[in-house]
Amino acid sequence: MTTFRSLLRFLLVGGLSYTVDLGALYLLHSVLAVGLAPATLLAFLLALVVNFALNRSVSFAAAPGRMRRQFLRYCTLCAVNYGLTLVGVLGLVELGTHYLVAKTAMVGVGVAVNFVLCRYWVFPAVSHRSERPDYHPSVPV
Repeated sequence: MTTFRSLLRFLLVGGLSYTVDLGALYLLHSVLAVGLAPATLLAFLLALVVNFALNRSVSFAAAPGRMRRQFLRYCTLCAVNYGLTLVGVLGLVELGTHYLVAKTAMVGVGVAVNFVLCRYWVFPAVSHRSERPDYHPSVPV
């Protein structure tokens, strides 16, 4: 899959995940009367799982297997992204940037960093046949 096509799919999956997050938050908080904090957490976790699954299968067409490792890397990336976003927003605000402009800038940085790390670290393409889950050295290929 080309980088451009993968990026386009990554952006679409991100938009869909945001919609899932917002929709689940509305459903949990406004319709089911779940408190705002637990509703926000549950909606975020649902969106995280949706985002992981769709990026794995649609954006990056990850090789079969390795899901546990990929999910751990994805969660690590999310945690680091949150930390960097927080530090970046607070730092930019300290320098006089409006908080919404700072957040928007950090989202842009986060999207770029996340795309690269998802493509090459979380869901890397299998380049060597011995790394493929279906590779068995005793069976001729």
